[in-house]
Amino acid sequence: MKDENTNIYQRLKKRRFSSIFIKNLSLLSIVIVLPMVIVVWIASFSFNTFTDNEILVYSNKSLAMLKNVTDNMLSDCHKQMNYIAAENDTTVFLMSKGDEDSSFYDQKIMFKQLAVQMRTKDYLENIYIYSERNNLIFSNYGLTDLKDFFDNAWYNEYAENQQPGRFWCSFRNTRSAFQFTTQILSLYKDLGYLKERRGVLVFNINFDKFVTELSSLRSSYDDGLFIADSEFNILADVWGNHDDISIQGFQSLLHSAEDYVKSDDYVLYKAPIKYTDWYYISAVPYEIYQANINVLWKDMFLVIGFGFAITVFITILISIRIYQPYKKILKVIEYPVSLLKDEQELGPNEETYILNTIKHTMSENTIITQELKERVALLRKAQSLALQAQINPHFLFNTLDTINWSAMRLTGGKNETSSMISNLASMIRYSLESVDSMVPLEKELENIRTYLNLQEIRYRNKFSVVWEIDDATRNCKVIKIMLQPLLENAIYHGIKPLSGNGTIWIKAKKVEETLKIVIEDNGIGMESQAIKRINEMMKDKKIQEKEHIGIMNVNQRIQLFFGDQYGITVASEETQGTAIILILPYEV
Repeated sequence: MKDENTNIYQRLKKRRFSSIFIKNLSLLSIVIVLPMVIVVWIASFSFNTFTDNEILVYSNKSLAMLKNVTDNMLSDCHKQMNYIAAENDTTVFLMSKGDEDSSFYDQKIMFKQLAVQMRTKDYLENIYIYSERNNLIFSNYGLTDLKDFFDNAWYNEYAENQQPGRFWCSFRNTRSAFQFTTQILSLYKDLGYLKERRGVLVFNINFDKFVTELSSLRSSYDDGLFIADSEFNILADVWGNHDDISIQGFQSLLHSAEDYVKSDDYVLYKAPIKYTDWYYISAVPYEIYQANINVLWKDMFLVIGFGFAITVFITILISIRIYQPYKKILKVIEYPVSLLKDEQELGPNEETYILNTIKHTMSENTIITQELKERVALLRKAQSLALQAQINPHFLFNTLDTINWSAMRLTGGKNETSSMISNLASMIRYSLESVDSMVPLEKELENIRTYLNLQEIRYRNKFSVVWEIDDATRNCKVIKIMLQPLLENAIYHGIKPLSGNGTIWIKAKKVEETLKIVIEDNGIGMESQAIKRINEMMKDKKIQEKEHIGIMNVNQRIQLFFGDQYGITVASEETQGTAIILILPYEV
């Protein structure tokens, strides 16, 4: 106790102001600063989420306007192409065999129709009507043979089409009538009927003029706008070359279930284009909100810094209030115990209460130390008596040995009586010679073999024993003298009342992480009510002083050693025998 008080005193002396300050600062940082950091993180996360939503909403609205303009343009062109295709002069042109049939259609009317479309649609570069039958092209430039026409690049698109009446689009670079290279968006209207190929109507849109039409809707935040095919391969960069946006972003958009993805520093948004399998893809940068995010982070760091400063100030005040009582406590501990008789009366503050409590504790420790010395003396006396009691088993062994030799002299050798005495002596020696409560299963089995030898002599071989012991269980630790009371119940209550001979099975095996031992007989069995009552008694923690005390005793010993999840279960049916099942932990 003196050494313990010395250790406490040394630990208290190490409690300097700096160590108290550091511990308090750590604690208050968790209580004050950490919640502030969490709140700041939640606010940042919420703002980022809000920013993402704002960008998505803006992208959606911006792209929807561009899509509507494009869809309206395509719808108008599609409508006018259907109108031109339905004109009689167009039909006759398609069916004529050549220049000799030109009198059957009015070229002036056809040219006028094309001129109207060119005047009303500034973005149109030119219009072609091609006849498959006469291989002629009627355009806003006049009537020309296909082989002499300045633009034949569109023909392959038409030739590959196998669907009469189809409307489709394609991007291509071609030379204009004035031999300038121009990017063209071509709209095709197949003029075939059933399987008959008649020709095609082509509206060529000047892509630069088309972009000019869309530019009025572009804001400073619209960083990129693309037209892509169904596989999200880029067909056209509407706002111009944009190398900052990665191709991986477009592929992510292809496989996304949503209409948008976040790629690098951009939000990519997609929208289908009417009459085509193309998509518009817009790119809006995150940096449009970056200034707001930087201001938010600056304010958050200021809040955290101010909170930490407040925490340091509070920590200093608390540490001072804690450190002052330490000095007084050290002074109290430094006094000898003999000087603690004059105790202060309990004051109104906690400090006085703690000091007086320490004095009381030190006085009580002195009394407890004296009592401990007295109990140690009593323990030594008890040990002396226990050593003396060890003499009694030796006297019992010697007496049984003398009786055994006397029985052998009467018959001139070993006999039934001497065998029973030897077995009894072996059992008594097993129960008394060792203080160990846990033994290997093999040693417990040897003891019950000795017991069964005694019982077979007593009952004149009324029963036989079948052993089914798994080798993996022989070294498993079990409680000493655990199986003998269970075998005694099996013989006395199960086998003895039988009119004939009986059988006892002794089984042991490993089941997962447990040892399962079964003592089973084919005796008279028990009623279901009796079995139910016994199993309920197994759950009772009280010491049993009635029938089946052996089973109850073993069950209570198992649960005391290993816990309530282990123990004994009894299963039986009338005239069918009884099985006693023990579950123990598998410990080697």
